[in-house]
Amino acid sequence: MTKDQLNILLLGDLIGTPGIEQLFLKLPPLIKREKIDFVIANGENSDNGFGITEDIIDKMKSYGVNVITSGNHIWSNEDASSLLEQTDYLLRPHNYYDSPGKGYWIGEVCGNGIAVVNLIGRYNMTPVDCPFQT
Repeated sequence: MTKDQLNILLLGDLIGTPGIEQLFLKLPPLIKREKIDFVIANGENSDNGFGITEDIIDKMKSYGVNVITSGNHIWSNEDASSLLEQTDYLLRPHNYYDSPGKGYWIGEVCGNGIAVVNLIGRYNMTPVDCPFQT
């Protein structure tokens, strides 16, 4: 059965242990209270400000995050390539050419098709494909 309205929560950068602790404390009750159907969170800085680990990914999922986005700091962890390849809900920027993993997630939420696309801008950044053309 599809819903006419989806409640989607998008969270910006979760930075280090304090960010993950606040996610643990506040996200589950927020999901319940606000009847949130889907949670997207940026996790590229969750490992002490740079990168993400498998343990953090598992924690984020267990707290209620459905898709984890990232940016240029995802590459700060030496395990980034394998994490991106083995986890379909951990996204790299889609406009990073020739990179492991993928920059989008397609699935179903409450009977509705949904897509999440992760893009990164280019201002003062390492050159990447144009997000608008991508």
